[in-house]
Amino acid sequence: PRVRRIWAEVPADRFADVFQYLYGKAGFTVLCTLTGLDLGANLGVIYHLAQETGTICSVQIAVPKDAPVIRTVSSTFPAADA
Repeated sequence: PRVRRIWAEVPADRFADVFQYLYGKAGFTVLCTLTGLDLGANLGVIYHLAQETGTICSVQIAVPKDAPVIRTVSSTFPAADA
């Protein structure tokens, strides 16, 4: 395991709840980057979030290629819309 690293794979329909918890209650207030993935039949996104302490949480979600809809985080992190 890597020090100060958290990894989570969550169902896309639970992403909003997990994201709100990480941002609002767990202090992951920095969006480091987004990573896009081609997972075969699915598309994935990894949100790399950080706390001011340097702990990083990477949250992966996946959606079917035939329904590629992922909730935006741009209302919390405007740079995610760039």
